[in-house]
Amino acid sequence: MMIVRATCDIAPNTEINFWYHPPIVEENHERQKKFERWGFKCDCVICQDNQTTKRNTLSSRKQQRAKVVQDLKAGSKANLPEIERTIVSMEKQYAQLPTKVPRLYVWDLHLGVAQEYMQRTEPAKAIKFALKSLESLGYIIEGGHLPRKINTPIVIKRWGLFVDDSIECWGILSAAYQLVAPDLAIQARRYSKLSYRICYGEDETFQGHV
Repeated sequence: MMIVRATCDIAPNTEINFWYHPPIVEENHERQKKFERWGFKCDCVICQDNQTTKRNTLSSRKQQRAKVVQDLKAGSKANLPEIERTIVSMEKQYAQLPTKVPRLYVWDLHLGVAQEYMQRTEPAKAIKFALKSLESLGYIIEGGHLPRKINTPIVIKRWGLFVDDSIECWGILSAAYQLVAPDLAIQARRYSKLSYRICYGEDETFQGHV
């Protein structure tokens, strides 16, 4: 049995697509080779973007990503400003907005930076990069950025590409908001719980996850 939860309204008779292979960071030819067993060539927006992006750009993106992943392993000794500059450079290499093509090479890097800023008890920066992580996946979020207007709620105007780590991302936001905007912490936790339910099909065990 498969349970499918929509993140937007679906008109009657709309075709529903589901990936054969989870969208992860990999070369296009490697991804297409995995589809051979099903007898087709993938033409989704991610694969199209990969095919039309110049080879030297893809190579640069790959090298920069590897460097950031390695630098983040330094933990408290990581040079976060330098890491941020590298990620900005990577983002400039994308021709389309993340609402059109999820940025697989950077979303988890933003999350890694957010995690490190929480370790350093810098909630405002943790919030900034946790939101950037979601936005890199195509989410459109209103009301969560700092500085904010009092009593302005967090609203997901558009859900992006769903990944399991979005649960943790909302968890980081909840913990960070607890320090600077407690009313938003409750809302972020609700989105974390909703993401958990989307991922696992239930939320009774959510408490033990956080």
